[in-house]
Amino acid sequence: MRRLLVACATAVVGFLLLAALGHALAHPQQPGPSLVRLVWCLVPLAAAVQFAAAVARTDPGSRSLSALDVAGVGPARIPVLAAASTAMSALLGSAIALVVCLYLRGQLVSSVPSLPFGGAGVRLLSADRPLPIAATLVLLCVPPLAAAAGAALATRP
Repeated sequence: MRRLLVACATAVVGFLLLAALGHALAHPQQPGPSLVRLVWCLVPLAAAVQFAAAVARTDPGSRSLSALDVAGVGPARIPVLAAASTAMSALLGSAIALVVCLYLRGQLVSSVPSLPFGGAGVRLLSADRPLPIAATLVLLCVPPLAAAAGAALATRP
C-alpha cells in the first residue's frame, strides 16, 4: 500500500509537470509564467521525495540485515535495492500521469462528444499542439529519479 501511495504522489507531480509543459506550449511568447509554473512544481516534487524516503526507511527489507547478508547483499547494497524499488513505484506513477494527461487532452478518446469534463482539459493542456516527446520523457523521468535518490540517501548505512 505504501508503494502505491508513492506511485500516486509521483503521478501527481508528473501531471503537474506535464501541465506546466502544456502551458509553455500554449504560450510560447511568454516564458515567464510557464517558468513560474515549473518552479512551483518543485514543492510537490520535494514532498513526494520526502514521502518516498520515509517509505524506504520503513520498508521491512531495509531492517533485516542478517537475511540480506545470507543472500549475499551486504549493508552497502541496501540503498541500491531501496532506490530500485522506489524507482519502479515512481515509474508507475509517471506512466499514470502520462495516461491521464493524454486522456484529458483528448488523445486517447476516439470521438469528440466523449471528451472528459466537456473539453476543459483540451484547452488547459493545449491539445491543439503536439507534446514534444523528448521534453515529455525528461519531465516524466524527474520524479522517479528524485524519489530513487531520496530513498537511497534515506537508507544508507
